[in-house]
Amino acid sequence: DATIVIWTASVTNTCHDLKRAMNRSSCNIDTVRIESLEYKVLFKNTPFHSWYPKLDQTQQLYQQNLGNAVRLALLYWYGGVYVDSDLIVYNSRIMQLTKPTFATQQCDATACIVNNAFMSFPSRKQQMLWHIMERFVSEFKWIWGHNGPYLLTRWWNSNCRGKQQARYCSSVKMLPMRFIYPVRHEEALWILNQPNETHTSEDGRKVRHDLQDIISSSWAYHLWNSRLATAGKRFCVSPGCNLERLMQMSCPTALEGLGDIVNCQFTHRTQQQQKSTRAREQQQQSKHKNTNSRFPQKSTVPQKKSTVPQTHAQFGFKKPKRSNPTLPHAKPKTAKKSR
Repeated sequence: DATIVIWTASVTNTCHDLKRAMNRSSCNIDTVRIESLEYKVLFKNTPFHSWYPKLDQTQQLYQQNLGNAVRLALLYWYGGVYVDSDLIVYNSRIMQLTKPTFATQQCDATACIVNNAFMSFPSRKQQMLWHIMERFVSEFKWIWGHNGPYLLTRWWNSNCRGKQQARYCSSVKMLPMRFIYPVRHEEALWILNQPNETHTSEDGRKVRHDLQDIISSSWAYHLWNSRLATAGKRFCVSPGCNLERLMQMSCPTALEGLGDIVNCQFTHRTQQQQKSTRAREQQQQSKHKNTNSRFPQKSTVPQKKSTVPQTHAQFGFKKPKRSNPTLPHAKPKTAKKSR
């Protein structure tokens, strides 16, 4: 009976993606709502109110840190369950939590990392969230993960570890990593493998996972999309791979809506290969400009106005106009942000 709310900066684009994924002519679905993110409205009367106007939008990590702030503010005002858009949920128990709940991403002998791709707060305006938002602003840095998973980790370690601190967190539930993050970040590419296929992790270990075992002992699967994108495999799903099997079991309608994406070929381009390609293109463009400047072609014949678009129009993409309806006041059961 839960309502899924997809919070997005572009309602038009998200609606288009949803129609395609669900194979529908309309993005109006009974259990799904798409809402526009009005940052100034969302951050008003929160610790982010004075922080947001000063945020440097030219920073590389601007969108990531804005997203880290948005999820905290959404949970504060509305409550519910927040999940990243690359997290596949297949167990309804995730919607039945009665306490504020987080989940560890990974643990070693001394400590655990608390990830913010999943957070659950059954009620609105939790004082705990206010304290976390205050700490977000006071400790803010332009460092990857510092204001997301590591913020929650610092807060947990300073407030909820040890006998004295544990009293403060008696109402907080911390799920083991197997429930939400059954496969580690550095092993994310496994999901693209064929069944029963081993892969080598970043630390050199040979790893084999069984998809059925993962699903039977977890509530959700985090795809670690940033890791997949870095490997150049963001838009392709290899037929028969574990990701296709997971989608067949968890979201078959969305899988059917993907259509040709499932049957496309992988482009195994590493970041270094992409950099080399861009460097060659820039070098060729520079050489072409220098050649034209040394040998200018003079002509007395009037030139017709070219109908070919300019370079920026040929290779650039115009951003669609954004639809910005006012922030709703209804309390959703679930908040899910599309990135």
